[in-house]
Amino acid sequence: MINYLLGFYETLMQTLYFSTPRTDGSSLLQFHRSSFDVSQTNQELLYLIHIRIGDLYRYIDARPNAKVYYQRALQVDPRRGTAYNQIALCTPLTKPYKLLYFSALASNCSVEPVKSAVGNFKKAIGRLNNRLFEQLRKEMGLPANEAAIDAAEPETGAEWFYLSVVCVHLNNFNYSFGALLDWTLELLGKDEEEGGGIDLDYSLMAIDVALDWIMKSEFLI
Repeated sequence: MINYLLGFYETLMQTLYFSTPRTDGSSLLQFHRSSFDVSQTNQELLYLIHIRIGDLYRYIDARPNAKVYYQRALQVDPRRGTAYNQIALCTPLTKPYKLLYFSALASNCSVEPVKSAVGNFKKAIGRLNNRLFEQLRKEMGLPANEAAIDAAEPETGAEWFYLSVVCVHLNNFNYSFGALLDWTLELLGKDEEEGGGIDLDYSLMAIDVALDWIMKSEFLI
């Protein structure tokens, strides 16, 4: 049944891209030299097709394939919350910052935010242990879960960036900003081969996110 449904959605997607012209002389997707010109209706349909294919792969525990289609859905329309939420569902607790990042985006997107993402976000924090998560639980009034696992503090620039977005979501940089600055200063002392490079790029992006939040907070005050 899963294979049948995968074939159905793949065929439907191909039909959208390569359909013959309609009676008014237009096709479902107008092709230009640079890209397809996607109408609003077909954009929504393409988005849903990618989500459905991703879900089918997730049901058979083929998560890498599922993530590919959820990412494609984001490329079609990054404003909608479902793809962010589904990526979070495919992300294990062993990657806590990525999981929380996508859950936060799912609940705060501009179009169709996912209500259940808020509960999933809190549930994930309850199942994670380190200084940051302990502090966040206290400030959010959340109990620790007996099945909580130990989570390392951010170890890559990407994880620091994810955490900065999560802190904006929580309106709370009380712990993470100082630690982020320390980590970035340590990176600045390394060359690219020793671990600078892309980690430094991401950490600077994380600082930019944090400073933007701080400046806006000061302005609002």
